[in-house]
Amino acid sequence: MKKLFTLLFVVIVASVIAAVVASVVSKKKLSTMSDEEIRDFLAARIGTKVGDDQLASIQDAVIAGVRRGVAAQEAVEDYAAETGATVSDTASDIVDTATDAQDETAAAAGDAAAAVIDAAEAIVDEAKS
Repeated sequence: MKKLFTLLFVVIVASVIAAVVASVVSKKKLSTMSDEEIRDFLAARIGTKVGDDQLASIQDAVIAGVRRGVAAQEAVEDYAAETGATVSDTASDIVDTATDAQDETAAAAGDAAAAVIDAAEAIVDEAKS
C-alpha cells in the first residue's frame, strides 16, 4: 500500500512539472503570434469542444493575458534600460566633477607655486639691495 501511495505521489509530481513546462512553452509560443493567429490556433484546438460564444470569450481572454504578459516584459526591459542609462549618466557626471576639481586644484597649486616663487624673488632682490 505504501508503494502505491509513493508511486501515485511521483506520478502527480511529474504531471505537475510537465504541466508547468507545457504552460511556459505555450506562453512563449503564443507571445510570438498575432491576435488572428492566436484565434485560429485556439479555434483549431478547442473550437469543436465549446460553443462559438464561449470560444470567442476564451480567445479574448487568452489574447488579453498574452498581451498583458508581453507588455509587462517590455516594461521591465524599458525600466532596466532607463536605469542603466541613469547610472551611466551619473557616473559620467561624477567623472566630470572629479576632473574639474582636479583641474581647479592643479590651477590653485600652480598659482600658489607662482606666488611662492614671486615672494622668493622679492626676498632675493631685497637681499641684494
